[in-house]
Amino acid sequence: MPRLSQRWQTLLRSINPLRERSAHLLLRMQREKDALLHLATSSALNDGSIELALREICRVAAEVLEVERVGVWLFEADQKELRCLNSFNCTSGQHSGGEALRTEEFPQYIAAILENRVVAIDDTKHSPLCKDFPYVQSLGIASMVDAPFHIGGKLAGIVCHEHTGKPRHWDFHEQDFAASIGDMLSRAFQAAERARIEQELERKSTAIEASVDGIAILDNHEKYIYVNRAHALLYGYGRPEDLIGKSWRELYDSEELQRFESELMPEFRRQGKIRLEAQGKRRDGTRFEQEISLAALRDGGLICICQDITERKRLHSELLQSQKMEAIGQLAGGIAHDFNNILSGILGYASLLKLECAGNQRVFESADLIEAASEKAALLTQKLLGFARQGKHQNIAVDLHEAINDVLTLLQRTIEKNITIVCRLDALHSIVNGDPIQLQQVLINLAINARDAMSLDNGGSDGGTLLIQTRSRALCADADLQLCAGEYLELLVQDSGCGIPPEIIERVFEPFFTTKRPGKGSGLGLSMVYGIVRNHGGTINVRSDAAEGTSFRILLPLAPQLSTRLEKFSYARTQEVVRYGGGTILLVDDHAIMRESAARMLHSLGYRVITAKDGIEALNYYSENSADIDLVILDMIMPRMGARDCFRAMRKINPHAKALLASGYANNHLVQEILDEGVLAFIPKPASLAKLSQVVADALAATTVRSARLSAAAATDSLS
Repeated sequence: MPRLSQRWQTLLRSINPLRERSAHLLLRMQREKDALLHLATSSALNDGSIELALREICRVAAEVLEVERVGVWLFEADQKELRCLNSFNCTSGQHSGGEALRTEEFPQYIAAILENRVVAIDDTKHSPLCKDFPYVQSLGIASMVDAPFHIGGKLAGIVCHEHTGKPRHWDFHEQDFAASIGDMLSRAFQAAERARIEQELERKSTAIEASVDGIAILDNHEKYIYVNRAHALLYGYGRPEDLIGKSWRELYDSEELQRFESELMPEFRRQGKIRLEAQGKRRDGTRFEQEISLAALRDGGLICICQDITERKRLHSELLQSQKMEAIGQLAGGIAHDFNNILSGILGYASLLKLECAGNQRVFESADLIEAASEKAALLTQKLLGFARQGKHQNIAVDLHEAINDVLTLLQRTIEKNITIVCRLDALHSIVNGDPIQLQQVLINLAINARDAMSLDNGGSDGGTLLIQTRSRALCADADLQLCAGEYLELLVQDSGCGIPPEIIERVFEPFFTTKRPGKGSGLGLSMVYGIVRNHGGTINVRSDAAEGTSFRILLPLAPQLSTRLEKFSYARTQEVVRYGGGTILLVDDHAIMRESAARMLHSLGYRVITAKDGIEALNYYSENSADIDLVILDMIMPRMGARDCFRAMRKINPHAKALLASGYANNHLVQEILDEGVLAFIPKPASLAKLSQVVADALAATTVRSARLSAAAATDSLS
């Protein structure tokens, strides 16, 4: 009996350690199960933040396996490099990362990772897999259990569990837990990728919804399955849902649909994409210009991007119109220049003929008729020059409000009584730089046009209201209007007349275009207005409606320095008187007729005249005879050497040389620059004998060089 009792005691002593180990194993397995369940439901793992997920996984794995370090390494550069994304140190509780290892330095270890779900190393000192890891011993790593993890079915990296101290045996459950940690990492990366895709889709969806372009998706039956708000609004629908299920064909009229089928859809079917312009139809039936981009989808549907280009096409049309007007202006300027030179000869000889045949009444009257006809032709060329933006010869401060009041005084005496004139001068500042005569002409021409639009002869109501209004405008730079940023004065001239038909409104500024009966208009009034406004750095737009009349809106840049001290400009013409004199004048002009007629006119006034056909010839003569020359008259544009270079060279010979500038047309900036260099005055071609005599006499009487701008103003009132 004692022997049996002893045996039972020995058996019990052997069973107790097994029971304890089993309980410990069960407890550890439960911890591993709880840890994996915690990670699987963790917000850090499932919310898509890979950084938080890595920190949580490494911490939990280190605590459950009771190891010193857990690190997550990611393959880069085609598995040639491993980079540490996160490493948790259990003792310090700190996370780190950023280290990199070259995989070619430990090929046996990498081969084992590629072939196994887990690589367990009980003793790193005796494992052939660790002989290429020099840092293992330096970090005191005794044992390690590593597991690969995958992303999208491809090997992506390794999770390393590193034990320090004495070597440790990794049992099946620990290895399985390490492999499960690898699975958790795969899940974390997948969640992060899913979150990234969802975020990207959300951003794209927000961008599509916020887009000002209409974006829509249609199914293979050509019906809308997605429409953003801009697309719905583009076609006049309040909500995107209003278009869902509709066919795109409902948004176009039959003619446009026929054009799609015959011209555009065949190309779309061939290429799978197309970009085109079309005319859409809104819900209320109105049409609008649009640009459409179509792209085919694999399921037979398509993506449509639509943009309203009505305003863009309008601006493009205005740009083309402006370019056309510019080209016509250049042509008109060239014609006017040549015509002025011819007129100079005709007017000059007519004046001479009147002077020489004063006793012969019949010849005198004939010459007077020729002179009058020439002056009318000269006015016509001035209008052409105004349209060509080449006729502004003064650049002085002008109070536009004062100019408007002067014009109103004239209009109130001449315009029909059944037209009510309303004037609202609301601009805070009204000083602009420019030619006062031309600015007055702009106002008169627009007022006359308004008067005609309100007459019965032109389809008006025999009377109405003429509104002239100003206001101040501060504008940003506008490339479409060709305006610089700054302060502007806006001038509105509006009538309540018959309006301008839409089909001809784009042509109203063209020279010689008119809708008036023969003999009632030359067609140059509005073209001159256009040229003058553009030449003053401004812009003019016209709007017209048959029910409301026509409005012309002009923007002119305000003078940079708003001074209250303005010179009073008189619009009244002075009585022309012929003034005789004496002295020697060097006349330089490349046109023979102009040169000969001007020379005879100067002779008749008592002057000795030397002629030269260009600047080189004039300079050669002047260099030898400068002391005998009292005055030089220079044509501005000549072959070989123009007026500016010739005058500069003469000033080097004689610093006190006196000169006048003459031209049939001129770039106003170039004229002003030459005047600023000391030329006394500008003579516009053609000039009458009286005007020529006055300018020459004034120049010879000048003892000092005058202000170039004031001289220009004094010399150009013959343009009116």
